[in-house]
Amino acid sequence: MRACVTDLQKAIQERLLETNPDRVFIATSGGLDSQALLHACLSLELKTPIFKACFVDYGSAHSPNAYEAVKELCEKHDVQVLVYNVERDAPAGDSQEAYWRKRRYAWFASLLENANDVLFTAHHQEDQAETFLLQLCRGAGLSGLSAMPHEQALGQGIFCRPFLDISKETLEAYVKEHRVPYVDDPSNDEARYARNFMRQNVMPALKKRWGSVASTISRSAEHCQEAQGLLNELATLDTGVSSPIPFGSRLKADGLLGLSAARQRLAIRHWMQAQGVRMPPLVQLDALLLQLTAGPDKHPHMLLGDCYIRRDREGWFLERKT
Repeated sequence: MRACVTDLQKAIQERLLETNPDRVFIATSGGLDSQALLHACLSLELKTPIFKACFVDYGSAHSPNAYEAVKELCEKHDVQVLVYNVERDAPAGDSQEAYWRKRRYAWFASLLENANDVLFTAHHQEDQAETFLLQLCRGAGLSGLSAMPHEQALGQGIFCRPFLDISKETLEAYVKEHRVPYVDDPSNDEARYARNFMRQNVMPALKKRWGSVASTISRSAEHCQEAQGLLNELATLDTGVSSPIPFGSRLKADGLLGLSAARQRLAIRHWMQAQGVRMPPLVQLDALLLQLTAGPDKHPHMLLGDCYIRRDREGWFLERKT
């Protein structure tokens, strides 16, 4: 059992060494996984960085008990608990899961005000495998199949997942050994949510046939991340865009004319992503490529979600839909 303590704390310490943060915000729902993360962080007993717990209250019946579980741990270590209240139900037409996630991460991003601020979440190896399979079922490309990175930018700081290489069983053993308080969320049993369906029906069947499937799927996600990284480098060469750019920045169409269709699609996706725009489906992307050979006197445009992509003499640019 002592090994699982070392595994959790070692994973956290590695991320702390890499990011060297002043403040670490620990996202916890009061559930088993995130309470294991909170306990392991606080048990390090570090004076720096400053740890803060972040609890999202969805207004459910179990929320008060979940908050008490978080509060119990934090009071023992004199750690502040930040609370964000979000509406229980998503607006009509919106996915409940997507809505909650959007609101949750918008709050987290607002907390990370400096480059030395870090957010920790308790996503683990099984979460990574589930994400990969969900993206596979949606027909995702390499970017989607890359699943969740260990680190990524969020707000003005960094978003870290220190437990991505840690199994669910290791977290369960840790919580049991240290008697970490946690509360099960009843909504985790609702199979109408895609991730819950994957967790309850698909992963158990795969584990029964291939015991280490979570580990091997996570390894596949890492391969996809590496391949996507190489594609990003290629797209940077083709577009000259290597970092976030202002919305409406132009992409010169002439520079793409000599490229293969696959590289043209890659370049356009890369350019749009750099502006924070949602990726268009393949059929729209192919239709967009037909505009490459439009004459300089033409001004074609296409509606993509909540914005237009337009073409003028200088190239393509995006414009918000009014």
